[in-house]
Amino acid sequence: MVVNDETQEFSRLLEESLRSQTYFDRGQKVTVSVIRVTPEYVFVDIGGKREGVIKTSEFYDENNELAVSIGEKVEAFFEGTHDGLMRFTTLINGQPIRLINYIEDCFENTIPVEGTVVKEIKGGFEVRVKNIRCFCPQSQIGFKNENQDHIGKTYDFRIIDYKKDTLGIVLSRKVLLEEAKRKRISELKERINIGDEIDAPITSIKPFGLFVDIGAMEGFIPISELSWGRVDNIDDLFNIGQTIRAKIISADIENEKVVLSCKAIQPDPWLNIQERYPVGSRVTAKITKIMPYGVFASIEEGVEGLIHISNLATGRHIKHPSEVVKEGDIVDAYVISLDVENKKISLTLRSPQKKEISYPNEGEIIEVTVKKVMPFGILSKIDDDLVGLIPMSETGLSKGDDVKTVFAEGKVLKVVIQEVDKERSRVTLSRKDYLDIKDKEEFRQYIKEQRDKEKSGLGSLGEIIEKTIKKAV
Repeated sequence: MVVNDETQEFSRLLEESLRSQTYFDRGQKVTVSVIRVTPEYVFVDIGGKREGVIKTSEFYDENNELAVSIGEKVEAFFEGTHDGLMRFTTLINGQPIRLINYIEDCFENTIPVEGTVVKEIKGGFEVRVKNIRCFCPQSQIGFKNENQDHIGKTYDFRIIDYKKDTLGIVLSRKVLLEEAKRKRISELKERINIGDEIDAPITSIKPFGLFVDIGAMEGFIPISELSWGRVDNIDDLFNIGQTIRAKIISADIENEKVVLSCKAIQPDPWLNIQERYPVGSRVTAKITKIMPYGVFASIEEGVEGLIHISNLATGRHIKHPSEVVKEGDIVDAYVISLDVENKKISLTLRSPQKKEISYPNEGEIIEVTVKKVMPFGILSKIDDDLVGLIPMSETGLSKGDDVKTVFAEGKVLKVVIQEVDKERSRVTLSRKDYLDIKDKEEFRQYIKEQRDKEKSGLGSLGEIIEKTIKKAV
C-alpha cells in the first residue's frame, strides 16, 4: 500500500514537471517579462521557472538610450537554443517589434508620426521615423509653392501605405498640411469679413501685385490697389516679410481667393478735386509716363492728368512727346477738362487764353536760339510763342563738323525763314540759305572793294602822266 502511494506521488510530480516544461518552435511569438538587464543580455521569464535572453542592443532607441525596464512585458520571437541559453529576438526585418507595433498602430488609426528627412532619392525622399526607413513621394512632401530645402527638417507625417511583410512604409506630409489648411479655412470663414482691415506679412512680390499671408491662405493685393498714385517699381517699395495693412474688398474662401486693398484705407484724393483744380486753373505737374499719344503728369499723389500731344507744343507740330518733355520734368500746365466720376483730368501746356501768334515772313533773316538737337533737325526758339525747325538738310554743316558743337543749346544763330505753315503752326528754318546769302554778300563786297582799289590806282597814274606832259611842254 505504501509502495503504491509512493508510486502515485512520483507519477504526479513527474506529470507536473512535464507540464511545467516550456517548449517553443523556432519563430514562435511569445510575450515575456523582463527580470534582469545586463550590458549584453536582457533576461526574460519564459515560464516554468526558466529564463531566456534577448540582446540588450535591441532595446536602444533612436537616441541611443536603453528603452526597457525590469517587469516590463515585451513581445519576442524564439530563435533557438545556443550555449545553453534560450535566445529570443524582438526584431522583424531588422526593426524592433515594439516599433513595428507602433507603426501598425499609427497606420490603422491614422495617427501622425514624426520623421526626419534624411536625403533625396529617386521619386521622393528618405525619411526616418524612430530610425525606421520610410519613403515620402515628391508630391507628398508639401505644397508646390513652398520652395524650401527639406533635407534635415523634421515634420509630422501620415502613413498612407504600409506593407508588413516587406516593412514598406509610405508617408505623406501634404495630407496633414491640407487637413490643417481646411481647419484654418473653416476658422477663417468665421472671423474674416469684407471690409475688415488686417495686418499681413508679404509672402511674394510680383510685377502685378503682392501676395500676403492672411492666416490660412494667401491674399492678393493688385498693383492698382496699392496706392492712389502710380506704382512703377514695386520691388523697390516692398520687401518679403514686410507687414502691410490693407482692407479686405472681396473674399471667396472656398476657392481661396481673397483680394485686399491698401488704397481703400487711404483718403481718396479725388474727393472735392473740382474745388482744388477747377477748369482753367494753373497746376504744377511732374511728367510720369510718356506715350505716343501724349504724356501723363502727376499733380499730387493719386491724381494724374493727361496732356495730349496736341497740347504739348506751343506754336509748332511735333511727332512724339519726347521732342518736348522727358520723364521727371516739372511743367506748368492748365486744367482744360475734369471728369470726377471716371477720375480723368485733361491738361495742356498752352495757356487757355487765346494769343495771336506773330509769324515771320518767308525769306526773312532772323535770329533764333537753339533749344534741342534732334535726329531729324534742330529745334530753335523764334520767340516765346513760336518754335521753328532747322531740318538736318538745312543745317549747312561742313564735313567733319560736330552738330552738337555747332548747335549748342542756347546758342544764337541767324537763319532764313524758309516756310511758314500757320494752320499747323510749323515754321521751317534754314541756316544753309543764310550761309549762302552771307557768302554771296561777302563775295559782292569783295568785288566792290577790288574795283574801288582799281579806280584809285588809275587815278594816280593819270595824274603822273598829266604832270609829265606839262613838264614836256
